[in-house]
Amino acid sequence: MKSVLSTVPTGNVIKNYLDAYHLTQKELSIRTGISEKHLSHLLNGTSRLTEEVALKLEKVLTPVPASYWLQYDAKYREAVAREQEPVYSYSKQALQEIAKRFHFKEVFGDLGWNLEKQATEMLSLLSIRAYLCSPFGSIHGRWRVIGTNCNLVEPLPRRTGNSE
Repeated sequence: MKSVLSTVPTGNVIKNYLDAYHLTQKELSIRTGISEKHLSHLLNGTSRLTEEVALKLEKVLTPVPASYWLQYDAKYREAVAREQEPVYSYSKQALQEIAKRFHFKEVFGDLGWNLEKQATEMLSLLSIRAYLCSPFGSIHGRWRVIGTNCNLVEPLPRRTGNSE
């Protein structure tokens, strides 16, 4: 499932501002000194927004500051990258265990997602950072296992300077 942010590229937001300001790409190019070709690439998402361009946009599309454009573009690119990178990686056994524990059949129904996609969405939705499948004891490194076998795990509290 796509996040809302990742579906609206920075170029589309700039286009919306151009419409609101009744400006054409050509007029924006003239007023900012950005070549029409570079501006076209920026608006179509094939070119990254730079600090220099954001400062130029700030002067024409007032009162929108350069920081807005830069932050929006960074968040957009982060959202796109997150969707392309799997958040979790589990064995087939672990995926089946997670599916059973969180009732994937009832929750995801007919979405047609594979188990990995379902696990990623469910664990992300529940803000679970890890799911551990291990026959070992109850503490693994810096993680405390909640339960036995395949389990949710939480980070152990950090030790302070005082030893007890």
